[in-house]
Amino acid sequence: MNYSKVVIAVDMNEASLKTLSQLSNFIFPKDSEIHLVHVFELSFFSFDFIPSLQPTPENYFLLEKTIEEKLVKIKKQLGLDHHEKVVLKCLISENAKQEFLNYADKSGATLIIAASQEKEGLKGFFESSFTNFLNKFSKANLIILRPAA
Repeated sequence: MNYSKVVIAVDMNEASLKTLSQLSNFIFPKDSEIHLVHVFELSFFSFDFIPSLQPTPENYFLLEKTIEEKLVKIKKQLGLDHHEKVVLKCLISENAKQEFLNYADKSGATLIIAASQEKEGLKGFFESSFTNFLNKFSKANLIILRPAA
C-alpha cells in the first residue's frame, strides 16, 4: 500500500491526544509526507447574538500561531521530530469535518489517521461522528485509533 501522504487529524482535547500518542510506536515510511492538521471550528451562531465576538484577521493569525505552536509539541510527542517531511497545519472553518476532508483530498492523502472519542457503549460503538464522517466520505485509506483500555 502507498502511504506517501499521511494526514493526521489532531483534536486538541486530552483524550484525543492520549489516543493519538499510540502513534509514537508507529513506523511511517521514511519518504512519506506527514500532515498534522487541526481544524478550529467557528460557531457563527453565537456571533448573531454577540457580534463583538466576531473574529478579526488579527485574531485568526494569533489563533493559527498558537495552534501551530501546540502542533510542534504534538509532533515531538508522536515521535515525528526527526521525520523529514512533516507539515503542521491549522485551519479555521465553520464546518471542521468538511474542511479537514477537503484538506486531505487537496493534499493527495493516501492515508488518514484519526482518534475516536469513545470506546464503550452505543455512543462509541466504533466511531465518533468525525471518524464516521471520514469513513463515509474519505477517498483515502483510514486508520481509526480507539482509546486505550
